[in-house]
Amino acid sequence: MAFWRNSKDKWGLIARVLHWTVALLVVAMIWFGWEAEATKDRDQSYALIHIHFQIGIFLTALMLLRLLWRIGNAAPHDNAAMPGWQVRLKNLTHLLLYALLLLMPVAGYIVYVHMQADMRVLSAFTVPTLFTPQYEDESLRAYAWYAHIYGSWLLMGLIALHISAAAWHLLVKRDGVLRRML
Repeated sequence: MAFWRNSKDKWGLIARVLHWTVALLVVAMIWFGWEAEATKDRDQSYALIHIHFQIGIFLTALMLLRLLWRIGNAAPHDNAAMPGWQVRLKNLTHLLLYALLLLMPVAGYIVYVHMQADMRVLSAFTVPTLFTPQYEDESLRAYAWYAHIYGSWLLMGLIALHISAAAWHLLVKRDGVLRRML
């Protein structure tokens, strides 16, 4: 089997590149989002939110690509020594990570449209506005905002769990699970 595709023992090159690129972009998204919220300078906040939006567009595209790649390429087999509860927790964590990384951009997009913000991405293209906000009723924007904010906290918790499990496999179990993604 080619090195870019997954094997029964290891993630392929494409899956690994997508995983680590998404991981770096998620860290950037969290940082830009937090900085935009923390700054007192309104212009700087909008600039940071626009960067957050642009990275989010690329992250969403990569997540869709990653999902398609994952559907077409079976994951490596689980370690036979891994207890069933750990396999179920791993699967649930990955499912929730994928779901959040696909749903949070939808919530962010709704908020961004309500902001009437610049929808250009790197001056290369403009993301279309798919709906007209009802400004007299802010409930959709509010629901989307809370989903985005609380979703980011849940995402950070899941990432911490994911990293903790990887560190546990590397440092305690020493079973090679992390090596499959490196």
